[in-house]
Amino acid sequence: MLRSEVYRKRVVALFVDEAHCAIEWATPDFRPDFNRVPNLRSLYNCSVVLVTATCTSPLSVQLVNKFAIGDNVAHITQLPDRKNIFLNCTSVGQDDMSSLMWIVEAIIEKCHEADKMLVYCRSTVKVSKVWAFLSYALVQQGRASKGNTGRSEDLFVRQFHSSQPGECQASLLNQFRKPDSTCRVIVCTIAFGLGIDIPDIRHVVHWGVPKSALSYWQEIGRCGRDGFPSRASLFLTSMDPNTEPDMRVVHQMGKLGQLECLRVHILSHFVLGDDDTRSIELLKRRPACTLSCSSCVCSWCVCCNFCFQKCGCRQS
Repeated sequence: MLRSEVYRKRVVALFVDEAHCAIEWATPDFRPDFNRVPNLRSLYNCSVVLVTATCTSPLSVQLVNKFAIGDNVAHITQLPDRKNIFLNCTSVGQDDMSSLMWIVEAIIEKCHEADKMLVYCRSTVKVSKVWAFLSYALVQQGRASKGNTGRSEDLFVRQFHSSQPGECQASLLNQFRKPDSTCRVIVCTIAFGLGIDIPDIRHVVHWGVPKSALSYWQEIGRCGRDGFPSRASLFLTSMDPNTEPDMRVVHQMGKLGQLECLRVHILSHFVLGDDDTRSIELLKRRPACTLSCSSCVCSWCVCCNFCFQKCGCRQS
C-alpha cells in the first residue's frame, strides 16, 4: 500500500516522533527496524517533521543527513530542562560498589515503601554485577524479598535488559507500575526506555558514565514524571571507549571537582533557540541565597551538587 501511486500522491508530510531513535537506537542487535524508518523518505516527495524531546547539535546534523532533508531546515526548540530533578555527580573507584549501600539501607528501612528507583548500567554484564551486589547485601540482612519468600515477584531488586524474554519484561513492568509494587529498584540497561511511562519513579542512578549528554538526559527523564521533586545520581566509575566528548568532559572535570554546573553543561549541548540561549545565560548568572536559611530551596540548592555548595547558606 505504501508504494501505490494513489497513496503516495496523497501523503503531504512524513511525521517521525522520537526521531532520535533512528540514530541512537538503530543497531543490528537492538531494535534494527528503527534503521529502516528513514527509507520512507525515498517513497514520498513531501515535507518531513522530526520530533524529539532532546536533540544535540551533532544529532541534528545526523538526522538531517539520514532523512535526506537538504538545506531547507527549520528548528523549533524548547529548552528541555527538568527543573524538578536534582542532579548529583560523585567520583568513586571503578568497582567500589559500596557506594551503593545507601540503596540497600533505604530498602531495609522502608521495604516496599522505599522510593522507586532505576539504576542504569552500560552493559548487561554490569547490570548483573550491580544486581548481584545489591541482592547479596539484602540477603545478608534477611531482606532480599517481601516475606523472605525468594520468589521473583517478591524481590525488592530486579533486572531489566534486552536479553530477557519479552513476557518477563512485560510482567516486571506491570508490577513496577503499581504504586504498592514490591519491586522498588530495577537495575537496567537502556532497554528500559522508549514507551515506558511510570510517573512515580523518584530516583535515577547511573553506575558509570552514560554514552552521551543526550542519553543521560533521556534516562534521568524517567524519574519525576509526576512533577514532584526527584533525584538523579551519576557515579563516575569507569568510562567506555565509545563515550562521546560531552560526557568525557563530565567524567574528567567531575573527577577533579571542577564542574561549575552539571545542568548548564548538559543543556548547552542541545539545539537551542535564542530564548533557550538566554535561559542558559540566566542559569549561569542566577543570584545565590545569602540568608543562612535552615532549609534552603533557592535556585542553587535545587540544581546540582556543584551549585549546592555555592549557596551562601552552605558556606555559612
